[in-house]
Amino acid sequence: MALVYACTTPIGIAIGLGVRLSYEPNSQRALISAGVFDAVSAGLLIYASMVELLAHDFILGEMRTAPRNVVFLATGSLLVGCVLMSLLGRWA
Repeated sequence: MALVYACTTPIGIAIGLGVRLSYEPNSQRALISAGVFDAVSAGLLIYASMVELLAHDFILGEMRTAPRNVVFLATGSLLVGCVLMSLLGRWA
């Protein structure tokens, strides 16, 4: 799996470089394709962050037995990070 993971990015970049001149970037088909791929990418990122990371930390990890003030501080820090990343996404 590590080999497959290490090869997917260079292969994807090579495919992107190969097809970048074969379509009109402002056409409706190109914009819809870019939107679909952006949505799939965002969905995978949300799934990985919520299910894999947060569930492991807050449900299965040390936060399960942590004092309430530590859990509230961690949750508040998480929300502040979400807001800052949203502002960054809106800005970019």
